[in-house]
Amino acid sequence: MDRHKMILVSMVVHCYSCVNSMDSNNSMLSSHNNNSPAMLQSNVSNNGKSDTVSSVVQVDAGEHDLNQIVQMCNETYRIPINYLEEMNMTGSYPDETEKLPMCFMKCYLEKVGVMSSENVIDMKAATQHFSTNEDLINSCLMEQSEIDSLDPCEYAYFLARCITMATLVDNRKEHT
Repeated sequence: MDRHKMILVSMVVHCYSCVNSMDSNNSMLSSHNNNSPAMLQSNVSNNGKSDTVSSVVQVDAGEHDLNQIVQMCNETYRIPINYLEEMNMTGSYPDETEKLPMCFMKCYLEKVGVMSSENVIDMKAATQHFSTNEDLINSCLMEQSEIDSLDPCEYAYFLARCITMATLVDNRKEHT
């Protein structure tokens, strides 16, 4: 599967409990064929406005129910929809001083199998999930190792940010 066919952030596209109302029928994970990535689409009601947030994710059928994972993490670490949208567009959260969204990211990466609770990265899962290569992930891991005193939530967030931003830049270069 080509990297440029995917939006790089295959996470945080669905904010379940941060909106006023939403039922479980408003979200779905579908794939057009076996060779294309799945599309996670969520309709959310936010202060009376209905928004649809979509992102392409790499998922093998039955491997992970991303919708449930995001819901589960958002029950504990509730974050606003604008954080998810900003992460998808830019690779970073709008406020990088807030711990709660960083812990949401750690929860998510653990649940999808990219990271263990001890912050050990599963390289195969990470390359598949982020649709990138080991070199980029290793570069981001090296960058994280040079930063002193990151707590586990910060580590998860800044790793995801590094991978996502680098891949977004690579994809923009490929399209110009």
